[in-house]
Amino acid sequence: MFRSCFLLTHQKREAFALKFLARMEVDNARPWNILRTDEAHFHLQGSVNTQNYRIWERENPFRMQPLPLHSQKATVWCGFTAAFIVGLFFFD
Repeated sequence: MFRSCFLLTHQKREAFALKFLARMEVDNARPWNILRTDEAHFHLQGSVNTQNYRIWERENPFRMQPLPLHSQKATVWCGFTAAFIVGLFFFD
């Protein structure tokens, strides 16, 4: 099951890359005009998303630390192209 899904996504990624290269041959400026974006959520009480961050400790890493259900957080958004950066935007 996993292998067939991996092969399918690999084929789709390869097809996308080939289409992108073909478009570059027609219009070489196109890749420089793509806006890439990202966002991050920062919890104000200091918790960390454990899916993206691993801590290696000598002590027991499974100790329980109570966290609020809906903690305050700030969201930061940024976008950029090869030519410029669309500044940082902060949201509550």
